[in-house]
Amino acid sequence: MRPRNRLGAVAGAALVSVGVLAGATAAPARAATQPSVLAVGSILCSGDLCLQTVSVNTSNHTAQVNAWADTSTLNPGFFILLSPLDSSGVGESLNSPVRTWPAGGTHYTFTIELLHGTYTMSAWRGNPPGLTINVGQKNFGINF
Repeated sequence: MRPRNRLGAVAGAALVSVGVLAGATAAPARAATQPSVLAVGSILCSGDLCLQTVSVNTSNHTAQVNAWADTSTLNPGFFILLSPLDSSGVGESLNSPVRTWPAGGTHYTFTIELLHGTYTMSAWRGNPPGLTINVGQKNFGINF
């Protein structure tokens, strides 16, 4: 069973973006190859990874993004978030703790710097530096 987000929608359900509510026009067909852009509350899932932007704070240029195991428990497992490059050409790699992440259960919250570009979130089964298996990965942008 997929968890419900803070708005009560089931994870993976289609959500209307803030831009659509404000009357934005549809993206051109070529934009289909671009990463998904998350508005606050939006949920994306891929493989055994789900993620959700839970807050965007433009005054301190940060966002909080939750990651959780979707259908299979990661025992042990961890999440990695890679940021886009900043204006100095430097990116950031953030890791959750290595632990048991129950399917559809406990999430890990990443607090990240707001940057234009593509973030990459991935879910891994195993305990580094030993054998680890990528069980889900999703590219996304933050709507701010």
